[in-house]
Amino acid sequence: MLSTARGLTAGRLTGFANLQHRLKTCAVKARTQRGAARATEPAYGSTRSLEGEAPRTWSERMPRRHPRTSGDVAWAAPSPRHGVSLLLAVTVALVVAARAAEAVHIVLVGDSTVSETDGWGPGFATFLDKDVKLSNRAKNGRSSSSFVTEGLWKEALALDGDYYLIQFGHNDEPGKPGRSTTVEEYRDTMNRYVDDVRAKGAVPVLVTSLVRRQFSDPAAPQRLVSTLDARAEIVRDIARAKKVPLVELHDRSLALCERLGSEGCGSLSPRKEDGSVDTTHLNAAGAKVFGEIVADELRRAVPELESKITVKPPADGSPVDPGLGHAAVVLREFIAPRGWPTLSCHASTICEAAPGKFVAAWFGGTAERNPDVEIWVSRHDGRRWSDPAMVITGADATGHREPCWNPVLFQGRPDGPLFLYAKIGPTPRDWWGVACESGDGGATWSGPRRLPEGVIGPIKNKPLVRRDGTVIAGCSTEHDGWRVHFERSDDGGRTFVAGKPVNVAPGTKGEPPPAGVAKERLIDAIQPSLLELGGDRLLAVGRTRQGRIFEVETADGGKTWGAMRLGSLPIPSSGTDAVTLADGRHVIVYNHTKSAARTPLDVAISRDGTTWTPVVALETMAGSFAYPAVIQSSDGLIHITYTWNREAIMHVVIDPATLP
Repeated sequence: MLSTARGLTAGRLTGFANLQHRLKTCAVKARTQRGAARATEPAYGSTRSLEGEAPRTWSERMPRRHPRTSGDVAWAAPSPRHGVSLLLAVTVALVVAARAAEAVHIVLVGDSTVSETDGWGPGFATFLDKDVKLSNRAKNGRSSSSFVTEGLWKEALALDGDYYLIQFGHNDEPGKPGRSTTVEEYRDTMNRYVDDVRAKGAVPVLVTSLVRRQFSDPAAPQRLVSTLDARAEIVRDIARAKKVPLVELHDRSLALCERLGSEGCGSLSPRKEDGSVDTTHLNAAGAKVFGEIVADELRRAVPELESKITVKPPADGSPVDPGLGHAAVVLREFIAPRGWPTLSCHASTICEAAPGKFVAAWFGGTAERNPDVEIWVSRHDGRRWSDPAMVITGADATGHREPCWNPVLFQGRPDGPLFLYAKIGPTPRDWWGVACESGDGGATWSGPRRLPEGVIGPIKNKPLVRRDGTVIAGCSTEHDGWRVHFERSDDGGRTFVAGKPVNVAPGTKGEPPPAGVAKERLIDAIQPSLLELGGDRLLAVGRTRQGRIFEVETADGGKTWGAMRLGSLPIPSSGTDAVTLADGRHVIVYNHTKSAARTPLDVAISRDGTTWTPVVALETMAGSFAYPAVIQSSDGLIHITYTWNREAIMHVVIDPATLP
């Protein structure tokens, strides 16, 4: 076990790490304050131009430093009343540094899919620093219950590990005499593992089960059929309730296997005596692949172990995982360099302003919700992206500032202006909508106008422009639970009329659930995208808090909507976007996981809008890759933009002709 000198609990260490992070964030914010320079900027509502600005040197493009800074650290003269805080910060830094330098003992507990002979354990070991002691006590054929009754758990606890990674599920399923458990027994036993580890003063880490690589659905041969969903969800529930670090191996292995397909998964699998493929256990290559996923998840779930794990992004910060080498990926590029023109950026949107010419926008500042967050725009002239320019600021005529949010670009009519809608306000609960427009393809913009009360405009994703000229915007609100509604425009997108919410959320007050719908089946839903199913049939899909995308249909062009339901694709609570292609297929970009992580970022394709096949992985490394926007350009290519680790906006081009 950890020595007395380093006897701080992991929870306290995590708290100290968070304190260090906050201190560092404060220093970053301090050195990027814009001070008096803000006084010369146009106020809210003034006209902005992206052309004719004086060229800037590279140093002028970087965030301005606070006058009292040196290098990468912001310094301030300490005062006596800050002495205690300074002493605490120094103590924390010394403790964390000492903790990182100490040897760590990790114990693996589980079944054959973790074991040294048939599981991911040996591959996981290759990603650990040499000073990490790893004890793999996983045993073939054991369930959560039999591992305890055979005394194996007692032996594992006696090893006095610092961290216990615990994965069971395969042998808990029905049909395994002496090992099978009911879901209630499984929940009780997994809770016991957590309690026993904590009683020893160590840190439990729960692992959702490695998926079986079984492609057994004849109706969807590219879809993997998992029998471990229910037990994986129990593990997630325990992790949430007991605040236990979680390694999401089930969903990440499922996403990877569906991308690889049956043939690709065969290269990770051993062969049985009869020569058939073993779809449960792993060969050496499989151990390395899935061991890396576990290592990657662990370094994010337990931050104090990050220095002990060698799974790291490239040192030069270049984009990684270019669609896993998929032939469909034509181009990957940053719209602007990382960390410029603002330290943080998020929630991009893209529109084709003219054939082969594009406009992208996003919000950027020191960090989301800060008053210096503004709407930035860049134009692509067919050769390169222009330097980003700020178009909407949250400053009013008095100089008071509020953060800007979620820009949306679209063109409602071929001969009409380019619209840029956005939100301004302290939080999504109380923001308001604004809109500005450009008559020259995004080169210059009108000042933003505030939308009427009760109208918010497109909330995150592009609206749907119908053949009759009607523009339907997917909208949502968060002040009375997460609720979706739609707004319609008959003047090409200049003005909208809001409809009623189409769902009752769990947090909605004063409105009962629809008849026949139990309260526990209500859905928190926001940020819809609209797909065309033919005629007046439309399908909206989007983000929920329930672990899967939502779906809601209309048969009359959006005038009335049916009951909302959960779709098949897993997502965290993160934004999605979707588009109907010219050939009738549908594409969605989303995070294929139920964990809190906004990775991996995937592209899936569908012919009916409800049955989806993941086809391209845009990102799979640890990080935050989210809030995509997707369009099809006039030449038939798919253009996707998304947030890259909150440091940059990534632009990816995909050729749909190579997709199934």
